[in-house]
Amino acid sequence: MLLFDQTYLTSIRDALREAERVDVAVAFWGTGSEHILDELNAKARLICNLLSGGTNPAPIAILRGRNNIEVRHFAELHAKVLLTNSVAIVGSANFSTNGLHYEADEIRGWREAGLLSQDSSVLHSAQQWFDQLWSESRAITDADMNQAALAWEKARRYRTIAKTGNPDQLPTRAEMIDRTIYVVIWGEEASKEAEGQIGQVRRAQKGRREDAEELDYYEDWKALPKNSSLIDVHIGSRRGISIGYIYRRVPSLDRVFQRKDGTSGSIQVVAPEETRRELPFNWNTSIRTALKKRLVNQLNLMPLPVIGSVFPLFEVLE
Repeated sequence: MLLFDQTYLTSIRDALREAERVDVAVAFWGTGSEHILDELNAKARLICNLLSGGTNPAPIAILRGRNNIEVRHFAELHAKVLLTNSVAIVGSANFSTNGLHYEADEIRGWREAGLLSQDSSVLHSAQQWFDQLWSESRAITDADMNQAALAWEKARRYRTIAKTGNPDQLPTRAEMIDRTIYVVIWGEEASKEAEGQIGQVRRAQKGRREDAEELDYYEDWKALPKNSSLIDVHIGSRRGISIGYIYRRVPSLDRVFQRKDGTSGSIQVVAPEETRRELPFNWNTSIRTALKKRLVNQLNLMPLPVIGSVFPLFEVLE
């Protein structure tokens, strides 16, 4: 029996609900995927691909805590097989994610298909295959879970945009979640002392960095995210918005100083991000214009964004 669209998920749930025993070898698991096993009454053995970055460890942690489920992992697993005492389902679908670090709305529109069989010879062969795989799989340790969390975070951070279409189109909210891309909004001009400090930094870095003259800064903003892309946004006195460079902090060049009035100050040095390594979209005039429009709409609707704030890019997207 061919399974596709909603019949795929319905058949899986029906099989689990009626099963006397369950074996699952599904490589990749995403947010909320543990719920597919909520109605499971039978004991189950589950094998996943935990460490490659395609599995969100959060649902695996939940499943490990269930008394009727034993979870192992296998590094080379790419299969998607559900086996019960009466049904074998083999197909293309992972649980909740497609294994390429996409989740929720990011995978909307992907087409999946599978086959359901109740043939005894198929069930026998599938059981032999799973039993062998189970014997080669490893129990999951806390260290494995920590490694999986790091791999998942990196995979989510650098995933490509799944959809096709206009490359100059502003990305969606779902596509930007979990990425270290921030909007930094400022309005006040810097102090003369801060200007003097960045001048010293630029002169000190001349001959050491090719971008020495392009180094810039934010004043008294120690909470700016590190190891992240910072989209510079200036709001003028008449609430006009201008979109500037994309920067990345250079904490080793930060400085603290004393102002003439006796107060202490600091500069957080940034450099233009040439590689655009965090950006899965083109940073061009079209994108900047679209982002400016989104920010203008936000200003008209609510106090966010406000001057002096920094927040993830996805918060202003649709």
